[in-house]
Amino acid sequence: MILLLPGKEWAIKLDKKYFLICYLKDKYKVMVVFCGLIVCNVFMYFLYDVRMEPILYTTFLLILLVLPFAFRDLRNTYQKCERLNNIKQAKLPAMPNLGAADTLVEESYQQIVKEILQTWQNERANQRKINAERDDYYTLWTHQIKTPVYSMDLMLQTGDTTPSKWKTELLQISCYIDMALKYLQLENQYSGLFLERVELLPLAQEAIKKHSVVLISKRLKIDLHDLNGTVLTDRKWLLFILEQLVSSAAKYTEQGCISIYQPTPL
Repeated sequence: MILLLPGKEWAIKLDKKYFLICYLKDKYKVMVVFCGLIVCNVFMYFLYDVRMEPILYTTFLLILLVLPFAFRDLRNTYQKCERLNNIKQAKLPAMPNLGAADTLVEESYQQIVKEILQTWQNERANQRKINAERDDYYTLWTHQIKTPVYSMDLMLQTGDTTPSKWKTELLQISCYIDMALKYLQLENQYSGLFLERVELLPLAQEAIKKHSVVLISKRLKIDLHDLNGTVLTDRKWLLFILEQLVSSAAKYTEQGCISIYQPTPL
């Protein structure tokens, strides 16, 4: 493995001198084995009392045979290190072109790198999607909460001090704040869920009670029936959903009755 010099800003080209030193350190075992073979070859010739010329000729042939493979390996290693350096210099990480692997270990490393990078890209895309949805939600939420704020400002300007109207607008602001808080909790909803058996009728009555000011001011009737069963759920989230349903029903119903019931028995 050829390591880049730590703590140094590299240019497009690698430092060839430093690369050569690292390459020789990396291949020292191969060179030791090769030199050992030559020494053994020379020793065998000496044992059989052979002249020096065949020894030198054989050694020269061995070196001449190995040099092309050594230079080819040196060139391939340099190109790989240069390719890795260019990937390192890239501003935005993308799926890198690591080139063909020469060994099984190198191929395994390349596969691991690609899988890690693909996972990171998927998580980054998912996070961008979540951020976009959050921005859209809070943009809409900002416009929605402006309505009761402007209504309260208008009542101040006109001197309208009717308690029921003020309570209605404050209740709307409170509901919008609860919606924002619940939206933030949605990202970690599984860590905060507490499942239990919850009776439907008391929960529906609690949701109705919270919006009683609006319901009374608009003279809306409430019809609760077939809510005697229990469900396995998280109480605070089911209550939040019922409150939003009652709030929307009270907001868009001018007269008549709001019914909450279970169409099929539990």
